[in-house]
Amino acid sequence: SPSWAAADWAALTLGAVVVPIYPTLPTDLAMTIVRDSGATLVLCSDAKQRAKIEGVETLLLSELDAEALTGDLDDAVWRAGIAAVRSDDLATLIYTSGTTGVPKGVMLPHRALCHFVEAVPRALPVGHDDVWLSILPQSHVFERACGQFLPIALGASVGWARNLATIAADLVEVRPTILLCVPRFLESFRERILDGVDKMPPLRRKLFWQGLASGRAKSEGKFAPLFPVLNRLVLEKMRERMGGRMRFLVSGGAALPRHVSEFFGAAGFTVLQGYGLTETCGGTVCNRPQRNRPDTIGEPIETQVLLAEDGELLLKGEMVFDGYWNRPEETAAAFTPDGWFRTGDIAAWDGTSLKITDRKKDL
Repeated sequence: SPSWAAADWAALTLGAVVVPIYPTLPTDLAMTIVRDSGATLVLCSDAKQRAKIEGVETLLLSELDAEALTGDLDDAVWRAGIAAVRSDDLATLIYTSGTTGVPKGVMLPHRALCHFVEAVPRALPVGHDDVWLSILPQSHVFERACGQFLPIALGASVGWARNLATIAADLVEVRPTILLCVPRFLESFRERILDGVDKMPPLRRKLFWQGLASGRAKSEGKFAPLFPVLNRLVLEKMRERMGGRMRFLVSGGAALPRHVSEFFGAAGFTVLQGYGLTETCGGTVCNRPQRNRPDTIGEPIETQVLLAEDGELLLKGEMVFDGYWNRPEETAAAFTPDGWFRTGDIAAWDGTSLKITDRKKDL
């Protein structure tokens, strides 16, 4: 919600450290994060969330809304607070279960997040005229860095989906030019369209599949003489269901299935598969619109890449985290002796693009 973002920006500009908590986390894990981080203020969206941390000796704000967040902070004092924040200061602790299931606080400094919002526009064609629609949890680094910090840094606009059930209507209302998503969202969108197609009369159903086949041929550079007509009759209607002016979607969080990427490519959508971790600000590697290869995770975004002897993907750069909160041994284990972050993913180069082939623990 906008209130979540407002609270986040307010805290960050004052040099406070923000610790997001998933609203779906059970009481014991929410309590663990509050205690481990040493939080002194907890912002809760409602009484249900507040109940999870009752008994923790912290200051509590029960309602995360505009009125509750209004204070009498002087503008000069606020600007002085911003000026006092250093690039190497800790900006946020984002807890991730990793492979152990025990939450670990990933320490991201302001430097890493600032470099992220500066580097992405040099890699992807995004600007102040773009409109994002936020549909993913802001407690996740992908949505927070790519869907909140980045568009605000660009001077772009952000709309927030009201809830999961309204996303379809919100897409039509906001008409975003960029959408961050996970493969499951794309799969669900595809399933809804195909369910509707199954209910069509035979002639319309045949026209739909002809349109999709023509769109796929066009996207693959093949001869598609009926594409102009079928694009207008069939494919444009599909694109209108996402607002009608989508420039590209970025898919992350899991592997993008081939049949899903082919379906959206045939419909005229550009879906860019990317890759990142909480430890790297969520956006480390991504396909480019002009060099989109859905079978890969794309090309690095101003991050050094090294493949270890066993194929493990190693990363180094400004966007890499500073370590795990109060866990020196696990921090040391996460890096090679010469400072490369061990992602735990097995990768391989395919030209200038990378492919994730396995998880190291699965070998």
